[in-house]
Parts: sequence; structure tokens; C-alpha cells
Amino acid sequence: MKKILTRVYKTYINPCLDFRVRLFNMLAIGGTIISFAMAVVGIFINIGIVNITVSLFLMVLSFTLFMILCRIGRHQICLTERIYCWHKRICPAAYLRSERGTL
Repeated sequence: MKKILTRVYKTYINPCLDFRVRLFNMLAIGGTIISFAMAVVGIFINIGIVNITVSLFLMVLSFTLFMILCRIGRHQICLTERIYCWHKRICPAAYLRSERGTL
């Protein structure tokens, strides 16, 4: 496990990388882990299929953008797409699907 974490650190969060690259990598890795954790917790506490589906969708979105970034290396486009998807599509949809606008 330590070898895997060291490899991930050296590859994606290395201080030698540009700040934008490290920032996006941290956001994508964190978003993937948090979304997965929220889906698992949602399953255990029976929060509803819509919230679980949204969490899994966000996990796939974060991981997909992360893989795209690793392949093409165009950080600004991936970061802009992530921000656009989150703030313009997912947050309003989650707010409107909730009961009386409260999550």
C-alpha cells in the first residue's frame, strides 16, 4: 500500500509539477474518493436511489476528467469543464430535486 501511495504522490502531486496540474489532480482524486464514499454511505443509510446515482455519476465524472487530463495534458480545459459541470448542472439539479430546496 505504501508503494502505491508513493507512486501516486510522485506521479500526480509531486512539487515539481506546475501548480495548476497539482491542484487539478488533487481535486480530481479528492472528488472521486468523496463521491464514492458518499455513494457507499448513501447505500447503508438508505438515502435514496437518486442521491446514490448522483454520487456515482460524480465519481465517474471526476475519474474521467482525471484520466483525460493524464492523457492529453490540457489542464485549463479539464478544470473549466469540471467547474462548469459542477456549478451549472449538478448543484442546481441536486437543489431542485431536494425536498423544498433543502439537502
